Amino acid sequence: MRKTLEVVDGFHPNPAALTSRALDAPVITDGEPAAPGRGRLVGPCHVDPWASATVSSLLGTRADRTVPPPDGGRFVLRNKDVPGDDAPHREPTDWTAIVFLSAAPPPGAGLTFLLQQPGGPGDWVECAFIPVRFNRLVLYRSSVLSRRASPGFGTGLADGWLSHEWGFDIVPLPERTAHAL
Repeated sequence: MRKTLEVVDGFHPNPAALTSRALDAPVITDGEPAAPGRGRLVGPCHVDPWASATVSSLLGTRADRTVPPPDGGRFVLRNKDVPGDDAPHREPTDWTAIVFLSAAPPPGAGLTFLLQQPGGPGDWVECAFIPVRFNRLVLYRSSVLSRRASPGFGTGLADGWLSHEWGFDIVPLPERTAHAL
């Protein structure tokens, strides 16, 4: 069985370039461009081949087996106007990768991961809390774990909670057919 949650510090070889791409991207609110610091979605953005291959390697699979959704990845901003999540959030893909790009996060900023218990929609068990740390990869099985974010911080892209996120599925290898000898 594959891991459910993996954390890698110092993940991206050039986090400054990734952050620069995020700072240059338009901020989007409800699908419409907005002024910096007023939206949650910044992007979309592609996932570079190095990041995809490294994540695949961490999961023990080949890069050509990981399939991102058609929209690729996205930069996400959670500034001080974005409250913490009230309810657990589940992504529509099997796996989710998040790279934190915030240079100076305050204490207590991070993601709480939860596992839903059998027996009811409101029965959740907290599994882990992962603090925001610059260039930290959080890779988790989003078909198993849900997440809840702490409140955002900062006033805009330069000092807010900024991350690069992408979801993906792993395509199974085709089954081999046994041949009679």
